[in-house]
Amino acid sequence: MELCSLGSLLLTLIASLSSLLQVSSDTPPQFQLQPTGGVVSTGNRKILQCRALGVPQPDYRWIKDGSFIDDYSSDTFHKIEAAALGDAGEYQCIARNGVGSILSNKVGVNVAYIEPFSRVERSGVSALAGAAVVLLAPPIDSFPEPEMTWFAGGQFISPSQKHVVTLKHDLVILDVGMEDMNTYHVEALNPQLGQVELSSNTSLTVASSTALPLTLRPEIVVPPRNTTTVAGTTAVQFECIANARPLASLRIRWKKDGAYLQSDNIAYVISHYGYQLQVKSPSRAQAGLYECEADVEGLAYAPARAVARLAVYEKPTLVLPPLPESKGEVGKQVMLPCEVQGEPTPDVTWFRNTVDVDAIPSGSCDCSRYSPQSNGSLLIADLKVTDAGVFQCVAGNPVGETTAYTWLRVEKSAPVWVELPSNTTALDSEEVTIKCRVDGAPTPSITWKFNGTAVNASSHLQIVFGGDLFIAGVQQPDSGLYTCEARNDLGFITAAAWLSVTVRTHIVRPPVDTSALISTTAQMHCGVSHDVAVVVVWRWYWGSDVIDPAEGTRHSVFANGTLQIRDVRNDDIGNYTCWVVSSGGNDTRSARLNIVELPFPPSILDAVIVPSQKRTVNVSWAPDFDGNSAITSFVVQSRVVYPLGPTLDPSQGWMVEDSNVPAERHWLLVDDLKAATSYQFRVSARNGVSEGRFSDPSPTVDLPQEPPGAPPVGVSVSASSQTAIMIQWQPPPKQDWNGVLLGYIIRYRLYGYEETVPWNTINITNVVQRNHLLADLITWQLYEVQMAAYNNIGIGVYSNSVTERTLEGVPLVAPSEVTVQAGSSTSVNVTWMPVNSQNVNGVALGYKIQVWRALVSTPESTVSVPPSLYPGARHEGVVAGLSKFTDYTVTVLCYTKVGDGPKSSAVPVRTMEDVPDQVSSFIFEEIFDTKVTVLWSPPNSINGILTGYTLKYQETSDSNTEVILTFPPGIHNKTVDGLTPVTEYEFSIAATTSQGQGVATTATIKSGVPPEYPGPPTGLLVTDIRAREALLSFTPGFDGKTSISLWIVEAQAGSSTDWTSVYKESAPDATYLNIENLRPYTDYRLRIIASNVVGVSPPSDATPSFRTLEDRPGVAPLDLVARTVDSSSITVRWLPLEDAAWNGMPRGYNVTYQGTYPSAPTRSDVIADHLANSHVLSSLDAYTEYRVTLRAYNDVGSGAESFPAFALTKESVPSAGPASVNVTTTGSQAILVVWNEIPERNRHGMILGYKVHYGTQGESFLIEEVRGNATKYAMLTGLRSFVRYAVQVLGYTRMGDGTLGDAVYAQTLADVPGPPTDIIFPDVTYTTATVTWQAPTEPNGVISNYRVEYWLEASGPSSGHPPPVELNANEHSYTAHSLERESFYVFSLSAKTSIGWGQSAQVRVYTITNRDKPEAPSKPLVSSSQVLARSVTLSWIPGNDGYSPVRYYMVQLREANNLAWNTHLDRIPADVTSYTVTGLTPNTPYSFQLQATNDKGSSPWSTPSDLVTTAEAAPDSPPRNVRVQPKTQTSIQIHWTAPAADSWNGDLLGFVVQHRSYQSLSDFMETRISDPGAVSHVIDNLVRDREYEVQVMAYNREGNGPPSAPDTVYVGEAVPTAPPQAVGADMLNSTAIRVTWMPPPARSQNGDLLGYKLYYAEAQNAASSQVVLLPVMRAEHTLTELRKYTPYDVQLLAYNLAGDGPNSTAVQAQTNQDSKSMHRIRPA
Repeated sequence: MELCSLGSLLLTLIASLSSLLQVSSDTPPQFQLQPTGGVVSTGNRKILQCRALGVPQPDYRWIKDGSFIDDYSSDTFHKIEAAALGDAGEYQCIARNGVGSILSNKVGVNVAYIEPFSRVERSGVSALAGAAVVLLAPPIDSFPEPEMTWFAGGQFISPSQKHVVTLKHDLVILDVGMEDMNTYHVEALNPQLGQVELSSNTSLTVASSTALPLTLRPEIVVPPRNTTTVAGTTAVQFECIANARPLASLRIRWKKDGAYLQSDNIAYVISHYGYQLQVKSPSRAQAGLYECEADVEGLAYAPARAVARLAVYEKPTLVLPPLPESKGEVGKQVMLPCEVQGEPTPDVTWFRNTVDVDAIPSGSCDCSRYSPQSNGSLLIADLKVTDAGVFQCVAGNPVGETTAYTWLRVEKSAPVWVELPSNTTALDSEEVTIKCRVDGAPTPSITWKFNGTAVNASSHLQIVFGGDLFIAGVQQPDSGLYTCEARNDLGFITAAAWLSVTVRTHIVRPPVDTSALISTTAQMHCGVSHDVAVVVVWRWYWGSDVIDPAEGTRHSVFANGTLQIRDVRNDDIGNYTCWVVSSGGNDTRSARLNIVELPFPPSILDAVIVPSQKRTVNVSWAPDFDGNSAITSFVVQSRVVYPLGPTLDPSQGWMVEDSNVPAERHWLLVDDLKAATSYQFRVSARNGVSEGRFSDPSPTVDLPQEPPGAPPVGVSVSASSQTAIMIQWQPPPKQDWNGVLLGYIIRYRLYGYEETVPWNTINITNVVQRNHLLADLITWQLYEVQMAAYNNIGIGVYSNSVTERTLEGVPLVAPSEVTVQAGSSTSVNVTWMPVNSQNVNGVALGYKIQVWRALVSTPESTVSVPPSLYPGARHEGVVAGLSKFTDYTVTVLCYTKVGDGPKSSAVPVRTMEDVPDQVSSFIFEEIFDTKVTVLWSPPNSINGILTGYTLKYQETSDSNTEVILTFPPGIHNKTVDGLTPVTEYEFSIAATTSQGQGVATTATIKSGVPPEYPGPPTGLLVTDIRAREALLSFTPGFDGKTSISLWIVEAQAGSSTDWTSVYKESAPDATYLNIENLRPYTDYRLRIIASNVVGVSPPSDATPSFRTLEDRPGVAPLDLVARTVDSSSITVRWLPLEDAAWNGMPRGYNVTYQGTYPSAPTRSDVIADHLANSHVLSSLDAYTEYRVTLRAYNDVGSGAESFPAFALTKESVPSAGPASVNVTTTGSQAILVVWNEIPERNRHGMILGYKVHYGTQGESFLIEEVRGNATKYAMLTGLRSFVRYAVQVLGYTRMGDGTLGDAVYAQTLADVPGPPTDIIFPDVTYTTATVTWQAPTEPNGVISNYRVEYWLEASGPSSGHPPPVELNANEHSYTAHSLERESFYVFSLSAKTSIGWGQSAQVRVYTITNRDKPEAPSKPLVSSSQVLARSVTLSWIPGNDGYSPVRYYMVQLREANNLAWNTHLDRIPADVTSYTVTGLTPNTPYSFQLQATNDKGSSPWSTPSDLVTTAEAAPDSPPRNVRVQPKTQTSIQIHWTAPAADSWNGDLLGFVVQHRSYQSLSDFMETRISDPGAVSHVIDNLVRDREYEVQVMAYNREGNGPPSAPDTVYVGEAVPTAPPQAVGADMLNSTAIRVTWMPPPARSQNGDLLGYKLYYAEAQNAASSQVVLLPVMRAEHTLTELRKYTPYDVQLLAYNLAGDGPNSTAVQAQTNQDSKSMHRIRPA
């Protein structure tokens, strides 16, 4: 009684608590800030923001166009960082907390943009005069709608009564006249962006009418249109455009519902000549029918009319919204109001926590209790605790939407029973569910106890459906008392039930259908569950026959019931039954054993040539026994048979033609065979085991001959003279001969005359001939040449045209219209018309003006004039430095690099007059006290017509006594009298022409005193010594009683003992002379000779030796040549300065170089070796032309700059990617990539194409190649959806790939997802299966849901099965119940994104409790036809799957010499029994092993396969360290190192050397070197002055490897290959040795020698070595100032522009103690 009273008290307490409402401070979200939309410009940022109040603080999630675009977060905003067109759409935010969630208003975001007008040419428009014409505005894609402006002939069209722009932006021209005929275009302005786009032009043609009436009845051209608007929004525009004549009298009026309207600017505005009616504030009252009426005032025409209807809609408004908070009791009904009004009538949709109540998944809510009412309200019947949340009604019609929400709260309730647990009895291994269903608010928590101990959930025990206890595969220990406890804040209830488990004997591991490979061992399981006290007996049957293991050795039955059959054979095939007998019950199961083997070879093999296709053979066969495994495919092989050759081994020479001929097809067309070749074929079949044996070979098939299928290779042409071109070639590849090669056909013609000039042909009948000279060609003409080979069937394919121009000649004709005029006394001006280009015979380098004297065979002067930049323009030139007043003839010629053309006819000319030179002599005779006779001679150069002489004399220093006498040109003496005795007089004489008086000659005498020879000066002293001058002081000697007329200075220079005149000056009273024009850095001795009217004095005593100072080098280096070395270096060569040109101590050279492109930097290198004649410029830009100059320098500075040389560096790879790479997403699997040119400075060669690298982080990038430089875009397809891709672009040249550009990024659009992955069944019983999975590898968007569907495999998906189950994105497991025992089920899983449901993955599962890991697959088999160079195909038979289907296989491999196994990364699908392992190394032995994996784990690894060696392949790598250098002027030598041995891929057989003219379009010429140890090769008979490119390949039996990077070499320059000959050294005295030699042999000089370098050093002192630079014409040299009695070693080399040749063998000579003895020592 006490216990009962206590229980009643507790129940009363619980009941009272259940009536209380839940007390909580939590509140649902309420929007405080709604998002706002708008327009954003492309690339700008847009922030959408919403904010809600609620406890706890809400999270937010954003929706775009009905799809989620992010996950929940605390951020109240959504950022669009750089707006793109894809960002436009309708946005909405969700605010959510633990109480519920609500939807914000929808807002629109638009992205402003404008696309260009279409560039498609617009068709013209024609109209009749007086009519109206409508020019349609071309369509343009823009937001917002652009403002359109029309232009006629480029002039803005102002709107008028005649020109009207419609609301659709069309241009209407009324009363069209001839003046309207023009071209029209539109400018579209996007008002948001301010961007303007121009359309293409359209033309208007007006057809005139001879009888155009003055009046026309009104006609409406553009009628008003029906319009719908929203009440209270912006004004509505109607338009009505009409045409009439006269247009000025046209009147348009408007009506509404039959009544005329007035423009009151309040309700209506009529404007634009009545063409437009504006309804300013549309309301429901203004809806109706509007009419426009057009008439002509003053004329009786009937009006033209048109009508349009205005419909005015109203947005939804709430009449009776729901309360902010609604309450209800469990089990009762609740009405949530939402009454609205609007036009049209709004539709009302209810949401619970933002989910449409009509779309709430059935598994999460019994929503059939939700009933929307006709007035918009929502009725909820039988209220549940789970109904609590935020309900939101959304009312919408086509013009708007409104919303309201209420928080529905459900009152609290203690737990109450819905279904109590009940006692249960089950057999072992069955599945049991003990019910426990409760309700309450808050939802009660359920716990279970077993015999008083809490139950922990596991794969064996699970709490399902909110409270039921599920027990999988019950066993006897599971028997006992199970208690269910339900509890919430208001109460606690409990109930219990008993479970009894009965054990019976039954098969729990039944046999399954099994396939076994013939001759192997097969097992069939039969595991049982039984009471431990029961004895079990197994009996096995084959069909109806009992299997008695005692009757033979092949059958065994193990203690666990497993039947094993050894050495299985075909007669073991059949049904096997396991019969289990015991006192605890009997059971039986059956399964089938199938014995499989390799298929038999196909039979009835035939091979026939297809009549219409001479190189195609139809191979057919009949399949044979399939080995009890369905044939999956056939393999067809072929081999070439040589009828006259040795008999082939049956297994040799076969090539796979097709390794995967479908099983249902028993024939194969083998095409692309070689003509004139015999073939055999054979076929094998492949089944689930592996590939069977091949059939016997087919009968031999002989293919007929054909003309050669390929042209000769390496066809190259080179000009050998002005009228001849040399052709070289090699035969076509032998496989393309198609018969016996008989010869070649050469055809040639002038290039560019394809339509007018026929081919000239030459038949080469000598098949071994490799070159031919085309002669009698036209000088300096471009020819195209083609070649073909022929056999006895006909001529084969011609090669591509190669072109070559014959060498230059000299011009054929002389310049014409030569005019010559004297420009001055020393120059003439010449003009002429140039030689026509077709007569130049080459490239005109310029013109030579030659000036000739009569009877002289060489021109006195030659001036070169470059060609004018303007062809056909008159040329002109000036020849200066001529003799004055002299008769000449002038000729002009044109010249090329080959030589001079003919001279023009000689044109006579005379230079102008000038003043004459000094008289040639001026002497005095008969000098008396009062008179003297003066004599003179005419000037050597009169420079005109002599008009006379002027003689002046006066007493010295007394100008008052001056007397001037003139004489005719024939007088040459005068006796002057009246002189004062013994007085000094000064005389001067000058000649005169019409141009004036020449320079006077002056002398002094003393009357009465005859002059004498002067005496020599004394006291010579040299001071103020400079580089080119010195001050020479002296004391004059006896003047000979007359003035000194000339001082003559003589010098000994250097080691010379000869005296030469170096300076003259007329300065009678001089005591010092400034000696000019001396050579710098030279030893001099000077002396002076005085000269007067009588004669010259003896020389003075010489000065002591002195040395002039240094000066800059006097000349520039000559013969500067620049030759390209590679992409970053150029070799510069020159002729070194001779010693005398250094003007000082020689130091070296300064080379300056600069790219020829604008703003290129200038660089310079210093070469501190004055004997150097070459230098390498390095670190240059690739594929860049450089201008190079050279200066010599000494201690003073640099000399003159040389003439420039130019060279273009070789190509390299680009150093930068293309500019302005843009990416645009065009779909879920495509991105458009567009780029600009690579900057010119970074190209480094001819861009041959581009490579687009693209991929995602953490993955290998893919490459899309775009060949050629014309296309600068690529469409990347087959991409993964909703993935951010990085894109980089590079350009490549013939030298390889350049630098990748900067990465740009684009994200593909969302799509339906791929299938879920990693699907396994961790827990399976007889009636349940739990499946788990991971997200798809290709989610293609944000996964929102998963769907699980399953059916019995035997029934198929079309049979009745449970409906699909949809799960949330964060759910990755599902348990299916009520399955059939020991049955295969197929589960189909798919995922969903905002785009929709994706592809499903289907997996099998077997409902059984005793699952196990699979057995290992059989030993992998390898068929010989599937052993390739880089792949091997394996096949196997699956092992027992342990009642859990295999999910995948893995394969491991190892090389024969490696003990470690490497796992191949790919998972092999479970439904295949063959797999091709790729990525192998050719010519390498491998073995393989397999492993199967199911839901329970992985099997052991299989027995390894037999060792198999992959086939050989062509080498992977090119030869290394390839170097090419000139050997002679017509040959080159190539050096290389063999590729690394691990890249040979077989036995290396040799090398292929290819060469061709650099940047030629011809094929490479090949030389095959059959020596794998070769490291060099010489190619000769090349064309001089041409650059060649060379590449080298290694080859083996499988073919050629990749070529090395092309290397180029200039042919025509090579260093001397031999030293000077007969070098000898003679001792002259104690300090001098004479060296003699002869030049190197002419054949070894390799061009013109520039000089010699003589090296000498003391025999035991290498540091004393010195070098002497000697000119080429020298053959001996004396070494002086040597050490006495010392042996010297002497060597000599010759050099040319290419560089230094080899040194001669050293010879030795020894100086003596004195200079008397002399001997010669032969070479050491």
